[in-house]
Amino acid sequence: MMTRWFADRMTFYQLLHDHPDWSNRQFAAATQRSNAWVKKWKARLGSPPHPDPIVACQSQSRARKTLPPAWSNAVIERILALRDTLSVQYNRVVGAKTILAYLQRDPDLASEHLPSSPVTVWKILRQHQRIYQRPIPPRKPSCCPAPMQEIEIDFTDVTTIPPDPTGKRRHAVEAFAWIDAGTAIPFAVVVDGDFHMASVIRTTARILQTHGVPPLIRMDRDPRFVGSTAKADFPSPFMRLLLTLGIHIDLCPPQRPDKKGVVERFHKTYQEECLFKHWPTTEAEAQAHLDTYCTWYTTERPHQGRGCANRPPAVAYPDRPVLPAVPAMVDADGWLRARDGWTVVRRVNRHGAIKIDTQHYHIGTRSAGQEVAVTLEATTAELVVRSGETVIKRLRIKGLLGGMMPFEQLVNQLCEQCRQERVRLRNRPPARPHKRWTR
Repeated sequence: MMTRWFADRMTFYQLLHDHPDWSNRQFAAATQRSNAWVKKWKARLGSPPHPDPIVACQSQSRARKTLPPAWSNAVIERILALRDTLSVQYNRVVGAKTILAYLQRDPDLASEHLPSSPVTVWKILRQHQRIYQRPIPPRKPSCCPAPMQEIEIDFTDVTTIPPDPTGKRRHAVEAFAWIDAGTAIPFAVVVDGDFHMASVIRTTARILQTHGVPPLIRMDRDPRFVGSTAKADFPSPFMRLLLTLGIHIDLCPPQRPDKKGVVERFHKTYQEECLFKHWPTTEAEAQAHLDTYCTWYTTERPHQGRGCANRPPAVAYPDRPVLPAVPAMVDADGWLRARDGWTVVRRVNRHGAIKIDTQHYHIGTRSAGQEVAVTLEATTAELVVRSGETVIKRLRIKGLLGGMMPFEQLVNQLCEQCRQERVRLRNRPPARPHKRWTR
């Protein structure tokens, strides 16, 4: 646009030099500009035309050429006085527009130069500390975590693969990414067309057996991580697997993807640089391209994060710590220690029972309709039920797997629990529609 404008000015300069007797209308028709534009540039170029066309046709700054007028002390004092008196009269703090209306009608200031904009009044009030300015708190820069200490996991769609018309339409194929927040190195990225909690548990077990057990895993509230909404407060089978291995779970708040920004950034980067470039149409193609991209991403691609400082992650962190391996034998109910003291409120139904996770616990019909507090006690593997501050019942936790077992057996049993829950939800009768009462 600036080039076009400069070319029009140069054309007008030449016409003005060749045809000094033309009228403004003729210049406007020749340059296809308005009469006002011709008048402005005719006056700016001068008569006769400026000797240097390049300098003459350059645009001029629209910044103010003169300083704004200084307001007299009488005007400033009157503005401050109106601020005080009108605030008492209106029973509220009046603004700049109200002050400006009274200021322009003041007969004592008829000979003074008065502000014409509420912005000017607001600036005067601010200069004299009549407007409270909230102090801006200093920014606390977030420091990068240590390498191999915090892992962010998340799903993203492989949008280049068309969905199956007879299967799921929303998520045809997804990529399950594990990214180290400290080094931005992808632990693993697995492509699959049917991710549910059981398959997520098996995929997680394979990744942990290959790369080791990290101290912390950060994730969102995806149902394949935390379970259904009705029991999201109780650890799901996937969360029990992580807690059993001693992994701390950092659960992001709802609708806060910025809390796991490293994996979210990786999703966008790999989609632009790999997915939309190669356009895979099958799971095998997507996995092959993704494996190649992750190797290039780690060893060659400069990463502009603060930790990498425009270097490839493998170059920025050549000596990364080795994570501890998954133990051969694990305590299947070790997750209880991580949830010791966990308390939740439940309302007793008309049958005298409450529901924790997928299990029903009988409290008693005397407590029907009342709210009770349920606390998990890890040492005894019991649920302590309180009404107010009084303990009314101690219940053995149902669904525990019991004692030490091989890690592969723990994974199989957790997957079996997920399968049973899926079957139960699939066979659940549909909810009854509400009856509409009519007269």
